[in-house]
Amino acid sequence: MDDYLNMIKELPEGVPNYPGKESQHMGIDVQKLDVRFDIDKLKEALNFILTQADIDRMDQIGLTHIAGLYKDKWHQSCGSLIYDYRSVNGDPNNRTKVKKSYVATENDFPEIIEEIKSTYFYNVYKTLSTEFKIGRMRIMRMKPWTCLTWHHDSSKRLHIPIISNPGNRLVINTTCHQLIADGSVYLVDTTQDHSAFNGGLEDRYNLLITLRE
Repeated sequence: MDDYLNMIKELPEGVPNYPGKESQHMGIDVQKLDVRFDIDKLKEALNFILTQADIDRMDQIGLTHIAGLYKDKWHQSCGSLIYDYRSVNGDPNNRTKVKKSYVATENDFPEIIEEIKSTYFYNVYKTLSTEFKIGRMRIMRMKPWTCLTWHHDSSKRLHIPIISNPGNRLVINTTCHQLIADGSVYLVDTTQDHSAFNGGLEDRYNLLITLRE
């Protein structure tokens, strides 16, 4: 750990450090929007939501839910809409992908959870809804020293980093990006092959908003 911390302190000029400097030319796959939210209020809203729902269950918490359906409302929108991942013979390290009997779409999640309406996240939702058609809206946690699979999604996403560190990166095709946790909003073309990793020492929290057609 000491070696890692020393490495961060000694990063040469031009290498992003937290809070970091993002690329001046992020490319067509990642676009920084001309809107910025209050990062302290985002963190305050995050802390409240973490007292209301179980982030440990899926490393995600849903902020929108299926219209009229309130059972398991905090996790309806979490994970894949198409597949479940089930352990084989009870082994959590050996999982198989099974298509769900009912495949929901982003259009099925139009309602914001009632408790969200008293938080700053509702302000974010209302503001971005004037420009985008919002589907699922989720809090995503990525633990230290973890990486997502190489994949692509069916639609683009808005990313609002809330808590980050120098080891967080988003990789799209062959380009690596750092998204800064300062209230900025990034439009990301996740229909391209991509992954993300947290090479840092603390959890990363991101507000992820899926766009619908």
